[in-house]
Amino acid sequence: MIKARNYIIHIPYVPNEALNEYYQRSDIFVLPSYLDSWGMVVIEAMSNGVPVIVTENCGAKDAVKRGGGIIIKPDSIMDLKQAIEFYMKDEMAREIDGAKAKEIALSYNDINYQQKLKDILEIVNQI
Repeated sequence: MIKARNYIIHIPYVPNEALNEYYQRSDIFVLPSYLDSWGMVVIEAMSNGVPVIVTENCGAKDAVKRGGGIIIKPDSIMDLKQAIEFYMKDEMAREIDGAKAKEIALSYNDINYQQKLKDILEIVNQI
């Protein structure tokens, strides 16, 4: 665990069964990935009501585009700094985006997935 300025904590590995505990103790979740096909941890954090900061190169940015977080350029330390500072300084924004994040994350469930897959297959079968 690496602490910076007494409020940023970098946690390199957490077993799956302990993740929710960390999310629930967090103010924001940051995944400044250069390449990530779909960061499931982003949806997990969002489902715990945690606003997220991801890069344009993170597949889960599609969920964040709907709300609940900030999308930054992957190579911009300044964008990352500004996004973190925004959430750290604005408790109301964290609460609003956290609630929106949770709402969005809950739509990523098996029932919705199965319906989308069914819809796609129906379109493919019509071709």
